[in-house]
Amino acid sequence: MLAATRNLSINYQNDCSYEDVEDEVIAIIRKHVWNILNRGKFHMESLNWLFASKNKLGEFDYADCCDLLDVHPDLIRIRLQYEFYRQELVFMNKFTGVVPAVLRDEVSMLSLQYSGPVLQYVWSNPGTDSFPEEFKEIDTAKIIESLCHEGIIAINEQQMYVTGRIPIDQQNFSWSKYWNFYD
Repeated sequence: MLAATRNLSINYQNDCSYEDVEDEVIAIIRKHVWNILNRGKFHMESLNWLFASKNKLGEFDYADCCDLLDVHPDLIRIRLQYEFYRQELVFMNKFTGVVPAVLRDEVSMLSLQYSGPVLQYVWSNPGTDSFPEEFKEIDTAKIIESLCHEGIIAINEQQMYVTGRIPIDQQNFSWSKYWNFYD
């Protein structure tokens, strides 16, 4: 199932030749990932295409692309959130994607009151370093500390990111074995 994700290189090249539909779909996803990570001209459209499932008329839908590749859409979203953390990218108030169910389920097992809204805010605002006024009555520091301890949220220079899980040793590391949410 994850074989297709190996081809999602962030070194986007627009001169691909498409041998089959799978190659073309991979190129479409790569184009959007490249736009996001390199803050290309259309990075906002790419963020919304990938995280909020908003696409232009006649354009491939993100979920349909993932179906064609037999990859769960949330797997790429979670991996991209990790890339935001790695590259220290900040996207405040840019998109309103829904936290993947697998992460919501893991967080709900922790039985932390208000952890859902905190997780949702950080997911939709990668790189945030604070919370808006409506969170002032919530002990966000305690929730963030617990989610960091579980590896669901990572902090990089005061900036918070939902990373799903962070590998301790990244040498000779297999993402597909570590992120086995969807296997």
